[in-house]
Amino acid sequence: MQKTKARIFAGIFFVSLSTLMLELVLTRIFSVTMWYHFAFMSISLALLGMSVSSICIYLFPQRFPGERLQQQLAFFALLFSMAILLSFLVHTHVPFPSEISLSGLFPLGLTYSVVAVPFFLGGLCVSLAMAHLSEGISKLYFSDLGGAGVGCILTIPLLTSFGGPGAVVVVSIFACVAALLFSSAAEDRKLLLIAMALGLILICLLIANIHSDILRIDFIKLGKREAPKLYEGWNSFSRIAVHLPQEGLPRPFGWGLSDNYKGHMPDERIMTIDAAAVTVITEFDGDLEKIAHLRYDITALAHYLKRNASVLIIGPGGGRDVLTALAFDQREIYGVEINPLIIDVVNNLYGEFSGHVYSQPGVNIVLDDGRSYIARLDRRFDIIQSSFTDTWAATSAGAFILTENNLYTKEAFIDYYRHLEQDGILTLSRWFFQELPGETLRLASLGRQPGRMPASRTQGSI
Repeated sequence: MQKTKARIFAGIFFVSLSTLMLELVLTRIFSVTMWYHFAFMSISLALLGMSVSSICIYLFPQRFPGERLQQQLAFFALLFSMAILLSFLVHTHVPFPSEISLSGLFPLGLTYSVVAVPFFLGGLCVSLAMAHLSEGISKLYFSDLGGAGVGCILTIPLLTSFGGPGAVVVVSIFACVAALLFSSAAEDRKLLLIAMALGLILICLLIANIHSDILRIDFIKLGKREAPKLYEGWNSFSRIAVHLPQEGLPRPFGWGLSDNYKGHMPDERIMTIDAAAVTVITEFDGDLEKIAHLRYDITALAHYLKRNASVLIIGPGGGRDVLTALAFDQREIYGVEINPLIIDVVNNLYGEFSGHVYSQPGVNIVLDDGRSYIARLDRRFDIIQSSFTDTWAATSAGAFILTENNLYTKEAFIDYYRHLEQDGILTLSRWFFQELPGETLRLASLGRQPGRMPASRTQGSI
């Protein structure tokens, strides 16, 4: 009996581990397939599924007798493992609606209904154990919370190593381990063989996916099919994908490129962050004349006004702003990038293509949050630049996703001004939509706020 309970507690450990990992991995996947403000629904779905499972056990206790506890745990854990993978496949093959309307409610409802199923099944396992093993509740809670904690820790290396789709398969394997433990506790040979077969299939699927990417996200934001990828990488910040330039994007790429430019057209690679935010990796071999188009972009305006300058770039992304500063032969260039995967892609994976732009003489790239980094600095710059710095990515915890970008607040502007030289320039570039000018007007209004403070507390101009 003691061995049976130990196996049940170990099984609960893996069920909780799988549940928390699935919740966090889905947050990252939802941020690619849906807009970031929908991604937090993975937490709501987890709470919904587990709550409904507890209610079912409370309302229908006769359907969950204690004498069949081990068999039921094994059965529901098997369904939990299968549902994790199947719900992911359904979600990735159902295009998310470009706008929420009556016609768009069906795919949205289908996604949320299907994704809630594995949380319901995992919740049944935990709730059943708690309902019938109350005499060992302290050990049961320890297994439950221990599994959840380990799951949170493992999520980051799991995403980094296997990507979003691969991580889902690994989570399904962990749930299958729980089914194996429960089947062993039940001494049910049939369930044990099914669990072993399922585990073997999932392991083979994971290996196949590593080598051939058979599990992929078909539909991204706005219900679009994603263009073929040259590279895909995941981490706790976002999913990074690299594509060839697509039809419809200006060539060479520019946020506001002058029609007067008629020169060399460098090769480029488009890097997307969570399938929405775009940054460009420009081919560079050290010849500044081949990147002369950057001088004609609207984001280069500040460099015409300040020469031989020290420059701080917040969110350099694919390196266009760094290359622009190099094209103007600026004295000193600092870049602050929060996502280590972006730095690795630009300077290592595509290092030969980009000319190792982040390792060029005079260029210093810092891995840090832009606001935090600039707040800690005790020096000033001639130019502080941030060009279209947004990712529209959900946080790994799914929290605070509806809050504003902290790069565009009154307090942020105060920090920027305090770190500008007396005649320094702050340049921030954003989108302008004539029908919806609110974001641009808000940015201009924020830029004026610090100017209302005493002159001794602000420096520079916008």
